[in-house]
Amino acid sequence: MMLDDEIVTIRVDAAEQLVRTGGEDGLLAVLAELGRRRNDPDIDYIAYMLSELENFGEFPVLRNALAIDQSRLSLDAKSGLSNLRKLVYPVRPAAPDEIP
Repeated sequence: MMLDDEIVTIRVDAAEQLVRTGGEDGLLAVLAELGRRRNDPDIDYIAYMLSELENFGEFPVLRNALAIDQSRLSLDAKSGLSNLRKLVYPVRPAAPDEIP
């Protein structure tokens, strides 16, 4: 699979095509890869590409991922979805005047 290619840009391009044109199965494959390789710094390139697609309104990655029946998500895919959700909607640190 091209998600395992040694060249990072090929992995990113493959992930984008899977997400855009691969339907639920393509998105599940990418989410599982995000979760499986969560400690690999190269996976960040794919995660940031997905967050850019979402944040710039090019493709509803997160909405599509959240619409997938949870029973179809492997543990790795659940981890990948959780990490993507945090990247797209990061928790804002409290401002100094908001700290009790």
